[in-house]
Amino acid sequence: MEIKTVEHLRTHLKVLKMRLMKEGCSELQLYPMFVVHYEKNKERYQLSKEIVFDSACEILIENSNSDT
Repeated sequence: MEIKTVEHLRTHLKVLKMRLMKEGCSELQLYPMFVVHYEKNKERYQLSKEIVFDSACEILIENSNSDT
């Protein structure tokens, strides 16, 4: 499924975060794991790389203490 909107991207990142945490990733591993995921699946992301990584930073790093 292609990710074409910022809203869809944010939802995708939140789900990915929950999945990675369930798999045992620590908060410090979330962003690096996303970078690997993005590199393997970048054709799915129909937004600029800057938007994708800025959103990932916000959801996976900045909000990680308040979400858990």
